[in-house]
Amino acid sequence: MPAHGPVRDGGVGVLVLAGSSGRIEDERCRILAREGVTALSIRWFGGLGQPPGICEVPLETFAPAIELLRAGGARRIGVLGVSKGAEAALHLSVLLPGIDTVVAVSPTSTTWANVGPGRDGLTRPQRSSWTRGLSRNPWRAHDDSYGTSPRCRNARIHPVCGRPSALRCTASDAAR
Repeated sequence: MPAHGPVRDGGVGVLVLAGSSGRIEDERCRILAREGVTALSIRWFGGLGQPPGICEVPLETFAPAIELLRAGGARRIGVLGVSKGAEAALHLSVLLPGIDTVVAVSPTSTTWANVGPGRDGLTRPQRSSWTRGLSRNPWRAHDDSYGTSPRCRNARIHPVCGRPSALRCTASDAAR
């Protein structure tokens, strides 16, 4: 489990989770450490022995990081997640005992399907982003027809899943 996080002895530990970028959140860890918080960021997909995308990621993946924070003296535990990491943080808050607080930056109101391939290399059929034990967490499929109007040529394609992630229609597009 590749990890990075400055360590401070403040009694508070925070697991910091990136979104679909998969990056290690060095700067967020440094900001928290300057405030006396022990902060740890881990790679939770795309690494050796991990799913290449956010597809059927075991929520148990995060438990060793939480335990590492506790072993380092953290008496209170928080999870800060951004986007897809916020989705994970919200799941963890109800599934793992002893999480005292969650900061969910840019979460959604539902658990979405996978972003990128699973261990089998397939992105289709759509599957849950998360598992617990041997069970898939409930999830909602992506609507592939959303944002694919042939009149709008400026769709941005997500680099991991290959689906439209943003769409900008201009007046000339609407006139077509």
